[in-house]
Amino acid sequence: MKALLPRSSVIFVLVAAFASSAQAEYRCDPAPSWVDRAACKAASEGARELRRFVEAMNTIRINIRFDDYVNMATAQSWEQKARSAEARPTEEATKLASAEKR
Repeated sequence: MKALLPRSSVIFVLVAAFASSAQAEYRCDPAPSWVDRAACKAASEGARELRRFVEAMNTIRINIRFDDYVNMATAQSWEQKARSAEARPTEEATKLASAEKR
C-alpha cells in the first residue's frame, strides 16, 4: 500500500484549496497563534498531516479550516513531493529485485 496520496487526491486538494480561496484567509504568513503555527507545520509536512491536525483540533472544539493553511506554494510543494516519491523505486521493489537468483 502506498503511503502517499494518489494523484486524484492531490488534484482534489488543489481544487478545493482554490475553490474556497475567496473565503479562506491564509494564516501562515505569519502564524498568529500556537494553533496556527502547529497547523502550518503540519501543512509543510503534507496534506494528510494537515488533515489529521485539523480533525484533531476540531474534535476538541478548536475550529480551524483546512483551506486556511494552504496556498499555491504549499499545494505545489505537496505535488512536487508526490512526484519525487513516485519517481523513486520503493524499498520493497528493490528487495525483490535483489533477491532474484541468477
